[in-house]
Amino acid sequence: MAATITHRAPPLPAFGSSLDSYVADPRATQTRRRRVLMVLAGLVLLGWLLTPRVGPASGSVPASAPVRGPDPVVYVVQPGDTLWSIARHVQPEGDIRPLVERLERVNGGPRVHIGDRVAVSMPP
Repeated sequence: MAATITHRAPPLPAFGSSLDSYVADPRATQTRRRRVLMVLAGLVLLGWLLTPRVGPASGSVPASAPVRGPDPVVYVVQPGDTLWSIARHVQPEGDIRPLVERLERVNGGPRVHIGDRVAVSMPP
């Protein structure tokens, strides 16, 4: 024959009796407040850590700063090079006239000499 063990939970106290003694203890109230504040501080810190960092509305560059493109590549002129041949090297297909004009403006004219450094920017 198997023995049956029954366990009864103790009856719950009346609503006001244990609650009043718990609230009346100032140390318990301070401990409870500290725990609540620590949990809230932890949640705020966690939210701050998980929030993506974003710059101003226009991106990470301030609105007053000019928008910069990629840094130009510097090409050292070799024997036989012209701005036209350099432009064709940079842009193998299509019309290179706008690129040649831009190279002339940026580099101070159409003439280049061996060893000159020509700032070459890719076409937009």
